[in-house]
Amino acid sequence: MALVSYRFGAFQLDPATRTLLRDGAATTLPPKALDLIVYLIERRDRAVGRDELIAAVWGRVDITDNALGQVVLQARRALDDGGDGGQRSIVTVPRFGYRWAAPVTTEAPPAKAQAAVELAAPAVTSPQVAAPSPAPDRRRRWRWPAVAAALLLAVAALWFGLRGARHPPAAAPAALVVLPVVVDGPSTAAWVRLGIMDLVAQRLRASGQTVVPSDNIVGLAARYTDAKGTLDAEALAAAAGAGLVVDASARLVGERWQVVLKARGRNARAEGEDADVIVAARLAADRLALALGLQPAASDDTGGAGRLLQQARAAILSEQLDAARKLLLEAGADARAQPEVRFHLAEIDFRAGRLDEAQRALTEQLADGSADEPLLHARILNTLANIAYQRNQPGQVEAYAEQALRWLADHDDPEETGRAMLGRASARTALHRYDAALADYAQARVAFAAAGDRRALARVDTYVALLDVNRDRPGEALPMLRDAVERLRTYDAVVEELHGRVGIVMAELAMLDPAAALGQCARLDELTARVSDPRRKHYAGLVCVDALIAGGKLGEAGARLRTIREQAGVPERSLLHQSEFQLHRLGAELAFAIDDAKTAADEAAAALALPAGYDSAGARARVLWLALRAQLALGRPQDAAQTATAARRLAADKQDEADQRVFTALVAAGQALAVSDVAAAEAAFADSARAADASRVPANVLAAAQAQGTYLIDRGELDRAGVVVGRVARWAARSFEASLLQAQLYRALDQQAPWQEALRQASALAGERVIPPRLRSPRPRLQLGDTPANGGQTPH
Repeated sequence: MALVSYRFGAFQLDPATRTLLRDGAATTLPPKALDLIVYLIERRDRAVGRDELIAAVWGRVDITDNALGQVVLQARRALDDGGDGGQRSIVTVPRFGYRWAAPVTTEAPPAKAQAAVELAAPAVTSPQVAAPSPAPDRRRRWRWPAVAAALLLAVAALWFGLRGARHPPAAAPAALVVLPVVVDGPSTAAWVRLGIMDLVAQRLRASGQTVVPSDNIVGLAARYTDAKGTLDAEALAAAAGAGLVVDASARLVGERWQVVLKARGRNARAEGEDADVIVAARLAADRLALALGLQPAASDDTGGAGRLLQQARAAILSEQLDAARKLLLEAGADARAQPEVRFHLAEIDFRAGRLDEAQRALTEQLADGSADEPLLHARILNTLANIAYQRNQPGQVEAYAEQALRWLADHDDPEETGRAMLGRASARTALHRYDAALADYAQARVAFAAAGDRRALARVDTYVALLDVNRDRPGEALPMLRDAVERLRTYDAVVEELHGRVGIVMAELAMLDPAAALGQCARLDELTARVSDPRRKHYAGLVCVDALIAGGKLGEAGARLRTIREQAGVPERSLLHQSEFQLHRLGAELAFAIDDAKTAADEAAAALALPAGYDSAGARARVLWLALRAQLALGRPQDAAQTATAARRLAADKQDEADQRVFTALVAAGQALAVSDVAAAEAAFADSARAADASRVPANVLAAAQAQGTYLIDRGELDRAGVVVGRVARWAARSFEASLLQAQLYRALDQQAPWQEALRQASALAGERVIPPRLRSPRPRLQLGDTPANGGQTPH
């Protein structure tokens, strides 16, 4: 077998061992990115079209340009290509594809690599006798990076050699959807509709067929079924991105079930018959696999628990968690001892918000060794990661996700690997390791694309957009969030859509558009009514309280806040950590809005008494600013001084959060004014304004301008005030605070028409908020001999 390695710049690439060295040190990159680099280098004499590249890297053609773009991005990042220095290695050819541009020299690979491949190569002792044809590869040749032994590297080298052959790779079968089963049987067999649908999908997937996940089909079926109960299967398949549709029926004849499967447009039909509908469905699915040119997978008999698991799975797919739990708990002791049954019980507890019970059961299952099957082990770890995420333990989330990826390293399961990548990305987002998080999101996206899971792809887009919200980029996040939640709505993905719409509310508030934020709350109310986990209900409810306060609907905000407090009961058991912090923060905001400084101070103190990890540094800085204003209004200088000290400590803890810098500087300015240190106040106001401008977040700019502008107006420095207040004039038509600040300035300048217009805007936006009486009357006329503070000038 002829072998060669490639050297370009600081890099050496050895296709045989699938290693990329940079200055002699190994680098890690996803296998698809490595495949892409090698393919482009080997064809560096020409440009390679997108379709050719997709077929070569994935071994199939039904991959989106977006997925290809993500892999190109991964390859470029590994090569430090495409940044400020431009595209030096992988160059985009507009409207066509890509080409390799960097100079390349070829070298012989190390002797050990040559020997490893030769050991892995099959020996052919006689040219007259053909080697036996290998069994069809039922795996989708889909793998994520992992540390591997030399033997595995050799096998990988052989695999790569086959994929790199000049013959075009055979295209994988198009994605397929299995429709809900049409059931002709007793009412006790209602579970067959989704349970057998899911079983058939599992069997076909195990045979090497890309099958759209069952949870996608459940959501789409609800959307594409009309009032008469007729399902538009073609529209469903188009929405799912599938090219094949399988109709399924199950009929009880006497004491035997007949399951019939038909692949539309392929003249492929299969039947299975048995007294047990599970057995009948397996027979039909395996026969359909053969009719589609696939190799049926080995039996997945679960030791008598098959029917129970599929019934439970059907209930879970229908969001009937209590029914699923009851079904499993009422099974015999032997059935309940099955590893899969134990996992499903814990999964149901998790979905219902019983996190302690779920964590205890999953941890025990790992400890007693009953989850030794790699995929089940990974599913348990992914669920534990999800529990840790809800408990705001990002370090633990990352550890669980990485363990899951190690268990999945030698198992071709893109769906579960995508979940692990998504979990690790969310952890890295919380830990402010944004570049690493984006890389994980990209890999999760490729994984879910390989699994044919468009619902999960919408989830990835949602979380990437939420990352932008966390990075103070609400304007960039909003278009992707709006698109993603509508796609999630198509799939009836209740929980995921809820989280996406919460992100939209947060982004709209950051963009100073409370009306748009409130516009999401009607849909959020519909979603929370369908969610069983109280933590998620409160999470969505609190963000709508925030929107109500920003929109001036203080009475409704107060009523919602009281309801959440009553429902929460014991906060640490029924609220997410972030929600517990926000509960007090919003209580302070609401109290401040109705001039109840004491309650505002108490609520702010309750929020700040919670552990620092309960929310972001930026959120704590906002509450410190609330606390200081309330304490100064109450005449509590010692409390204010302590708050200022806490803000200085927080400011010293550099976390690269714009909110943190803006509001800790405002606390410093407020405290400096309280002790008549004008120079320090001026410097702090300037720091806050710089941080707000750098963030480019309208809410931050307004907060800084509101504090500094009011200070300058009160001092009579109207020229300077005009510059500061002018920065937020563009938001006056939709923000009460911005319009009120304009009215304050124009009144001080004695400009009647602009003042009246700003007052009109403020009154329209006020809701139940009170405009200070002094702003409602014109500024008293100057007496003869008085001089305006700014010499009568008006701001430009």
